[in-house]
Amino acid sequence: MIAYKGTEQLKCQSLKYEVGKTYILKGDPIICYRGFHACQKIQDINNYYKLTDKNTVILEVEIPEDAKIIYSSSESKFVTDKLKVLRILTKKDIEEISRGDIKFDENGNLVYIRHSNRRWRKYKYDKNGNVIYREDSSGYWEKLKYDKNNNVIYYKDSSGYWQKFKYNENGKEIYYEDGAYSIFRGCWVKRKYDKNGNEIYYEDSKGFWVKQEYDENGNKIYYEECDGYWAKYEYDKNGNRIHYEDSIGRWEKCKYDENSNLIYYEDSAGNKYSIIIQN
Repeated sequence: MIAYKGTEQLKCQSLKYEVGKTYILKGDPIICYRGFHACQKIQDINNYYKLTDKNTVILEVEIPEDAKIIYSSSESKFVTDKLKVLRILTKKDIEEISRGDIKFDENGNLVYIRHSNRRWRKYKYDKNGNVIYREDSSGYWEKLKYDKNNNVIYYKDSSGYWQKFKYNENGKEIYYEDGAYSIFRGCWVKRKYDKNGNEIYYEDSKGFWVKQEYDENGNKIYYEECDGYWAKYEYDKNGNRIHYEDSIGRWEKCKYDENSNLIYYEDSAGNKYSIIIQN
């Protein structure tokens, strides 16, 4: 059986797939947990790996006759214990295999997809390849705007819900606001960062705030909330956390060897153990 597998730059669940290789699972496959997932209909991959994402790479795979196959409840994907990677599909391959259910523009951006349930979605892009308009067969639509650094600064959908964003010179979000029927009606959020880009202050419209401090290596050494809760952290020279304590009496102590392997752990709950590593 020929099927199609979505990946992120050829990677999926800690595996990097290669053309021509066969992958075999020792044990029974379990949907959404263990095994190799794929779709019989190529357009269904968009449910799991967005074709608007430039990191998505689709593989054509072969499932042997003796392979175990378990389908999801929606039957839009399945898991198997064995598959062979036949080839990496180009955008043209994807269009041909889908028989018109998937279309890309001249820049390789997805502009149309019709899923196996016959529902469709359309996309429009700006000159930088950012999605500025999405529409689906239900009549729902979304509009987006970006700054010169391609950060989203405005979002609105057909329900009337909207979002606004502001960023600092390093592209870090410093202000957020939304409206309409948001669960945080009229919510806003403010953030501040240190010179290394670590978030050191957070405040929102509900009155909640957080302060944080970091060492010169970017390790968090202090955390405090508006309700009085605080936590402190210490690290060894390799950046491993060796001590933790907080305002409600919890603590942890850790030791590591020269290779940063954990060799001792103890905490306030009474847990305590050592690890011996033998060559």
